[in-house]
Amino acid sequence: MFNVKNSCYKLIVFPVRLTRYLLNLANTYYYKMWLKSCGKDTIIQRGVKIIRPWEVSLGDKVIICQGVEISSEIIGSSLIVNNRVQINKNVKIDYSGDLLLAEDVLISENTVIYTHSHGYNPRSKPIKKPLTIGANSWIGSGVTICDSCDVIGDKTIIGSGSIITKSIASNSLAVGSPGKVIKKI
Repeated sequence: MFNVKNSCYKLIVFPVRLTRYLLNLANTYYYKMWLKSCGKDTIIQRGVKIIRPWEVSLGDKVIICQGVEISSEIIGSSLIVNNRVQINKNVKIDYSGDLLLAEDVLISENTVIYTHSHGYNPRSKPIKKPLTIGANSWIGSGVTICDSCDVIGDKTIIGSGSIITKSIASNSLAVGSPGKVIKKI
């Protein structure tokens, strides 16, 4: 049986989805021209902003969602994103101090990651603070990872809204402000 309401819905929704798909595809191809390296089946959605993309390496099946901003204050820094990493909406990543995201990392919405410091003078030259986020780690929504954190270990979960000020060991669940390990997993 023909359903007019359902047919009208499909006529409206299909072009919208197709347009989104094509815009995401165009954005992915645009950044692939500029990235240091980019693996297969990687998606960079529309609305992503990458400053100095030639310093960024992406692995296979990486997904970078709408509203993500990736930047560096130091020329020559590097961001290495390994296979199957997903960076969700509105994440802010500073890779000034070099950042490595290992395989299967999931970064949830509205997270902020810092990898440099200015000490007590905001106009001073930035100081590199490298950061490694281990394999199979999950960073919850609204997390802030400060420049004083060096490593987030493998298979680690950081709870939503946490502020991470120091390194977190592998197989840990960390929550709070400042983030503390509350459980080994």
